[in-house]
Amino acid sequence: MPKRGQVTTFIVLGIVIFAVIAVVFYLSFSGQGIITSAERNSIRDYVEGCLEAKIDEAIAGCNTEQIIDGFSDCIKGRIDGDNGFRECINQPRLSSRFIGLDIGVSSGTSNVFVSGQSINEYCFVDVVSRYPLVISKGGSRVTVNDFNARHTSPNC
Repeated sequence: MPKRGQVTTFIVLGIVIFAVIAVVFYLSFSGQGIITSAERNSIRDYVEGCLEAKIDEAIAGCNTEQIIDGFSDCIKGRIDGDNGFRECINQPRLSSRFIGLDIGVSSGTSNVFVSGQSINEYCFVDVVSRYPLVISKGGSRVTVNDFNARHTSPNC
């Protein structure tokens, strides 16, 4: 009879140890594969800040006549080039800045849209890029796109 009690004790003890190990694993790995809205917003803020800087560079590279007569083409050409918006979404640069996230650029065209106007000697330039970024973390995958930036200055 005592051997039967020992076997039952060991079985119960084994189940308890297994449950403790399972709970520890669950708590240590839960949440690691979830991409938070804070992470998405941080990436969006970084890319849009870079895009705003690229607008400033594009405006500085376009002369006043181009901005008044055909500024959209001038700015779009500069932002849509390799040293423009694509530099903002450079995969190694983003991945080194946002450690723990795998950020890739989806295939396709950048779809950069530029609009602007000059009112009372103020220049307004709006840029929207629909270049999709794919963010992966653990088993989760999210696409972030529609980056918006605006430049306003007293004179272009």
